[in-house]
Amino acid sequence: MDNNFTAANNDAVRTTIHTNDLSFMTWANNDGINSWIQTDAPSNRQILGRTWKINETATVGSVYISVPDNSSTKTTKLPTEQTTVYLLTKTTDSDFSVGATETALTLNGTQWELPAGVNFTDAEYFTFATEIPPAPG
Repeated sequence: MDNNFTAANNDAVRTTIHTNDLSFMTWANNDGINSWIQTDAPSNRQILGRTWKINETATVGSVYISVPDNSSTKTTKLPTEQTTVYLLTKTTDSDFSVGATETALTLNGTQWELPAGVNFTDAEYFTFATEIPPAPG
């Protein structure tokens, strides 16, 4: 997901202009698995085994999230979700089971998007989640 995750303010659709000189945002991940897991997940959710952490200088403002759905032709994409994909954010640590903020993404073609944007803070963690599949039977 590293090569296909998008957080951008400079594409043709977005018109946000950064007014702070020398402001920037970078992120890195824990190299976790690209599969849904239930460890450190909120109740009734499974999370991606990969977690990102933000490094922000000054105030970048809102960024727009876009991540490939499992139906995408891209080589790196989300695993098959149950229904909706959620962005989970947390400022204290990467245990999303308690205290995470959950925001639903919208499926646009083969991309899950957060069109309203998100304003990350420095040292904030994020990952993606979906519902736990129903038990067979």
